[in-house]
Amino acid sequence: MLKRIDDDNNILMLSGPVMILLILIVWALLLWIGWSFIFMAFPGGLVNTVSTQPLETIDYFYYSGYVIFTLGSGEFTPVSSTLKLLSVFSSGLGVVFLHLVCLI
Repeated sequence: MLKRIDDDNNILMLSGPVMILLILIVWALLLWIGWSFIFMAFPGGLVNTVSTQPLETIDYFYYSGYVIFTLGSGEFTPVSSTLKLLSVFSSGLGVVFLHLVCLI
């Protein structure tokens, strides 16, 4: 399809790197959304250490994002041992994923 659009093959040369970048972005988003839903499955499993307000949906997305990409700042803390182990596992998956991205 791209050969029909582009006679000089300029777009065709960029299609590979663009597709790889899009695939990596989709993988990262799916990993982030998936872990958010897993953490949401444990109501009361996370505690806000800064304030005593109950967690909202966006807080679970925030927690899963900072655990996957940076190992967190400590604003939210898992209370149950299951969530502690899941947090460590998701952090490990984030490190492995980011290293695989760097290899590509």
